[in-house]
Amino acid sequence: MVSTGTTPERYAGLDIGTTSVSCAVVDTAAGQVLRAWSRPHGAELPQALPDEHLQDAHRLLVAARSSLDEALDRYGPFRGIGVTGQMHGILYVDTDGRAISPLYTWLDARASRTSSDGRPYHQVLEQLTGRKVAVGMGAATHFVNLHIGAVPPGARGVCGISEYAAMQLAGTRAPVTDPTLAHGLGLYDPNRGDFDPQAWAKLGEPFLALPEVVAQGRVLGRYEGRIPVCTPLGDNQASFLGSIREPARSALVNIGTSAQISFLNSLMGEEECRFDTTIGLERRPYPDGRVLYVGASLTGGKALERLASLIGEIIRVAGGTVDDPYQIMAAVPSAVPEPLLRVDTRLAGSRVDPDVRGSIGNITLQNFTLGHLVHGFCQGIVNELHQFWVGSGVDVTYGQALEYLVGSGHAIRANRILREHMAAAFGKPLLVPIYREEAAVGAALHAAAIVEARQHHDLARMVVTYGEPGGADR
Repeated sequence: MVSTGTTPERYAGLDIGTTSVSCAVVDTAAGQVLRAWSRPHGAELPQALPDEHLQDAHRLLVAARSSLDEALDRYGPFRGIGVTGQMHGILYVDTDGRAISPLYTWLDARASRTSSDGRPYHQVLEQLTGRKVAVGMGAATHFVNLHIGAVPPGARGVCGISEYAAMQLAGTRAPVTDPTLAHGLGLYDPNRGDFDPQAWAKLGEPFLALPEVVAQGRVLGRYEGRIPVCTPLGDNQASFLGSIREPARSALVNIGTSAQISFLNSLMGEEECRFDTTIGLERRPYPDGRVLYVGASLTGGKALERLASLIGEIIRVAGGTVDDPYQIMAAVPSAVPEPLLRVDTRLAGSRVDPDVRGSIGNITLQNFTLGHLVHGFCQGIVNELHQFWVGSGVDVTYGQALEYLVGSGHAIRANRILREHMAAAFGKPLLVPIYREEAAVGAALHAAAIVEARQHHDLARMVVTYGEPGGADR
């Protein structure tokens, strides 16, 4: 490979997402994101059943390598490589660390199937282990696969796609993870800082090896024998790291395929959490040892994708053509007349209630219009995230500490109406990083923190910059 850059403080970050692989190049000496881009990976596999969601693990790895090699050709050499990606999914590996199954993604809902005793599998698993395990989490998916005989012969271990990619890029044979990803796989014990081995053993035979969990990030190996590849981290945490300059005073709303609202426990000073987490607000590990509180939606930008698909279908049925239905949505004005539609965008359920479904209400003779639909869907996405904030009591108890509301993800960045509704709901201007692919930027910063032995957000303050979001409405 030909390396054109000579700056030694350059790092590459990869984000292996649900629909695309993203890459970012960060120069910590210059305090800059040199480039961030994304490519569709096309790894989707056909669904044998409606509740399945599988992806080709080999194709995901090839796409990640291709993006990394492109970055190296133009911006190398790098001091380190960071990896993140879609969380909760699971795949099976053999004794050499090779994938022998597809990736069962976080959208795979087989754990909501009814077991032989008449209950959903995820409820059976929760009673069996005494731990909450949501549909789509790797532990729940694996539990079902054990019961239906879907674990491939030769399987010796399990891991997520981020651990798998980091292992393959590093040239090692055993997956290594950190608490941010281990928590997302399920049956994780935060007090031990490791998986709960007794809970995993209760899933049934065969007992497969789990990734090693390391509390502090480390170098796993070297890409092409030269460039350090670091411990991967969760995409939610990576997006927070790549988007937030002031972690003690900020909350992040990230809307891509799914959506999350996230804030660190430092927003609450030294006080212990005293708000209601029963509505689905989760405590997730963060790379520097703090706790990231997260309210996660299963739909997010996927709801807007479905609306865009409907618009395109109507135009085609009417004999017209449309290159990009998102541009039609972008032409909708910033305000529409009352009364507004009430849209529930939980089209794929929620983590607390997998069976809940979306709806459109308050329809009148005046408001069943395209503009009202676009505003209703955007407000519905905002409502689900805002409910984590107000429904848990965070707004009353700790809301005064919030100074900055930051938005990330392709739906936030490109959809003007969504940004306007989000800012109105929280009563604060919405800041957006000037670069795209915030999770990939966070992965690069994570690698820099490991290699340079520095604090994560000391690096983030040097790199994260806010400005006008670019790109067409999408």
